[in-house]
Amino acid sequence: MIAHGIRPGASAAPHEYGAALDAAAMICGRHAQIVCDEPQLAGDISQRWQPGSAHGAAIYVEPMAATWRTALAGLANDVAPDAPLVLLASSPLARALPERAGWSADALGLRPGGLRAPLGQLRHAGFRIISRHLFHTVTSVLVLTCARLAARLGWPARADSLEFLARAWYRSERRLALGTVELIVLRRTEVR
Repeated sequence: MIAHGIRPGASAAPHEYGAALDAAAMICGRHAQIVCDEPQLAGDISQRWQPGSAHGAAIYVEPMAATWRTALAGLANDVAPDAPLVLLASSPLARALPERAGWSADALGLRPGGLRAPLGQLRHAGFRIISRHLFHTVTSVLVLTCARLAARLGWPARADSLEFLARAWYRSERRLALGTVELIVLRRTEVR
């Protein structure tokens, strides 16, 4: 693991994972209980969270097919009634990220519908989805491609406008949007 205090620019994870981890840090705070099944993200996680006692919030990063049931059951039991449980997972489009080469191919989110089972288990445990966020959406990629084309054609003002638009669409809460990383915020609504 990377030591605390390392500069953010030294991140090993692709940008969209860093953005999703930053969002999780804002939602859960600096002392959330964290389970991460992807070793490639360990350094990025140690930059954002301090080891120690959790305040009731929990984050599950990149659940894997072989381990998610046990890890999620433990986290769900430890989450305080008013605290969030954040699930951060790759989506099938993440396979296209060259920076993700060498990561585990067993991540649940990489499978179409792969997060249905964990979300079902959480629903059965009394959690409900508060919000869903996709990062690095296909829309932002297409608009950024148009911005680069406009710049090559000698239209700098149009290129700038399109780049700002691409940044605005980098994250989406639309249910039908496509992105590379998904962040799901849940809260316990009933105690079982």
